[in-house]
Amino acid sequence: GEPARWRSSAFVAVSGTSTAFKAVTGNRLGVYLSEGPGLAPVTVVDNRTDGQLLDPEAPVGSTVVEVGLEREGLRGDWLAVSAKMGVEGGSDEDGMAGVYITRLPSWP
Repeated sequence: GEPARWRSSAFVAVSGTSTAFKAVTGNRLGVYLSEGPGLAPVTVVDNRTDGQLLDPEAPVGSTVVEVGLEREGLRGDWLAVSAKMGVEGGSDEDGMAGVYITRLPSWP
């Protein structure tokens, strides 16, 4: 099969006062979510996330190694991300990738 291709630039998705964005901070690459201007963002998924937390069918011991966010990835309380999981020391065949969607909890 053809290997997954990932966008290298960051995108921002906005819905109402919520903002989801892809960013690099130190050695962490992830998708973050903020409820509104001036509020601290929370990590949705980054390159330290256990692969099985994102996808229960991911290999045991896998970790998210790549993550993506499209411009329209946030709609209302729904967020869609793309992610690739890998196993340390494994080959591409040992990992998996996909597009994942979740309904966000209501903000306090």
